[in-house]
Amino acid sequence: MNTHQQNLKTYLSLGGDPKKAKQLTAANLQNRAKVAYLISQLQPQIEAKPTAPTIHDSAIELTPAAPPERKKGVFSDFISQYPVALHETYKKRYEHWLEACSLKVSLNEIPDQDSEAALIIQDKIMKCFSRFDVCQEALDYFNEKKRVLPVKSSQDFSQLSPVELLKLRNNLRSQITKRKATIHKKHSELPDPEADNFKVKQNALNRKIEELRELELQLKEVESLLK
Repeated sequence: MNTHQQNLKTYLSLGGDPKKAKQLTAANLQNRAKVAYLISQLQPQIEAKPTAPTIHDSAIELTPAAPPERKKGVFSDFISQYPVALHETYKKRYEHWLEACSLKVSLNEIPDQDSEAALIIQDKIMKCFSRFDVCQEALDYFNEKKRVLPVKSSQDFSQLSPVELLKLRNNLRSQITKRKATIHKKHSELPDPEADNFKVKQNALNRKIEELRELELQLKEVESLLK
């Protein structure tokens, strides 16, 4: 039995939909990734141990165990809970994860002795998860602060010469170092949440965090052009 068929069997054993499994029988990369995702959503949770009986005088009162809280999956959110500015980020997050799943399936099929090919795919998987993390961080940031964190640079540096790119890289590194120090200082100066000026201070800190992310994205773009 090949890996895809084994995954389908695992999906069904976890209570998966037989009709959906039948639709995914073709062993192509898209179906393999979908099955891997479905399995990840059906992984059994560790159930809480039942509480021991409590004894009052001569009567025994049985205290039922609270049902285990179902762990929310990474993709349990909805695109409608985000502003339009983050809709592309929401979609890209899933695309990066799906690509990583497809690459993982390919990695599993590489012969053990072909370490060079395995390393190439592993590097691609790590890059997928790195891009995934950027998207997830922006979505988490909005859920927590109701503000948009940049996920890609707003600047185009493709027309700069190598010398100009080097100067810009060094300048960006210096700005990032200073901005991190500013953020640390502002964070340490935050008043208690009950204070009248807390929201003003918090918003100022958030702006610096978002500016830092923009600088980091610019640096990443510049460094990729210098390679």
